[in-house]
Amino acid sequence: MFVIGLEFALDRAELFTHILVPRGNNMDRRGFLNQSSYAFLAAALVPLSAELGASVAEAETSQSDTSNPIDSSKGPTAHQLTKVNNPDAVADLYQLGARGLGPAASPYVYAFYDETAKKFLNPLATEANGVKPSLDKGSYTMSPTLQSFNIRQADQARFKHLKSQIQLSFNATAPISKSDQLSWIFMNAVDVFLAKDDKGRQDQLTKFTNNNNKTGAALNSNPKISVAKGTVTLQVTAFGQKQDSLWTKFFDVVAKVASSPIVSTASKGFGVPGLVTEAVTFVDGVLDTVAQQSKLVSLWQTGGLEFAVTKDATARFNMRPGLWATIDADYAQQSNFLEGHSVDLLLQSFRITDKNAKPVDANYLVTDIKFPTA
Repeated sequence: MFVIGLEFALDRAELFTHILVPRGNNMDRRGFLNQSSYAFLAAALVPLSAELGASVAEAETSQSDTSNPIDSSKGPTAHQLTKVNNPDAVADLYQLGARGLGPAASPYVYAFYDETAKKFLNPLATEANGVKPSLDKGSYTMSPTLQSFNIRQADQARFKHLKSQIQLSFNATAPISKSDQLSWIFMNAVDVFLAKDDKGRQDQLTKFTNNNNKTGAALNSNPKISVAKGTVTLQVTAFGQKQDSLWTKFFDVVAKVASSPIVSTASKGFGVPGLVTEAVTFVDGVLDTVAQQSKLVSLWQTGGLEFAVTKDATARFNMRPGLWATIDADYAQQSNFLEGHSVDLLLQSFRITDKNAKPVDANYLVTDIKFPTA
């Protein structure tokens, strides 16, 4: 049944390959779409073909937020799945006072939470007291679990006015040989207006729980994220997407056929596992085509960042298993890189509080990242 549907989808998806496959690509279009790791995405496009086939000029741009819309018809794609940030440029965000004038190289920083010392550590490799890899040389899988997402008060008010959800992506790329790499893309549509505090008021923090009310939304995939060469490149993006838009239909359709659904009471999502480089370009193009039809509002828009995971690997940034926060770079700079901050583990809310034990007013994502032996 799936094979028949897929063949039909491949025929219907020819329109998209003319748009999305780079010119000069030597791979046959049908062969390109027929890769098992992402062919389901082509099948998912069939119900949306009429809307995606419309010209960009006819997109509903009048409904987008004019304060910070993403015009993905020019310059980089909206999701920048193929972009890797210059680690030297990003490093300035991790050194107090080092950032110069002009746009930041990334809207956020990564910080590791040491549960024993109850403090955040800087992952910059040159930091004497920063994160050091704890894993010996070997092959591992990466197992991330989303625990909480906090939206800054000003952004929460803005997105509520726009009737927008948060489109949150967590993506990982790792080399499998000297010349080849694979990517895993996980996308979530998060309803940041469901959460209430203990007094019934709107809460800025969305806690991820599964349908069994257990903590966390695991980003499972088959095949699993493979870290075979000691390094991994991470990318987290966040956008505002209108609740009543083509993006909603896109998530509904793809989540139904995805082999790696993401289960959470506050979100709907899916994973696209094991993508070769050409497939990442294809998926990036698909997402960009949808973004042209249904504009996104940027919250976090940036490329990936490479980390050394094992002791023998070398990178500008280090990673070890445990809790990781992805948090607004400006806030990290203002707080002396989260000095005196902590994560609520007692009540398992995974809320970040400042040195005065007050909730942080910043955009942040808390993810538990483990590296089981492959």
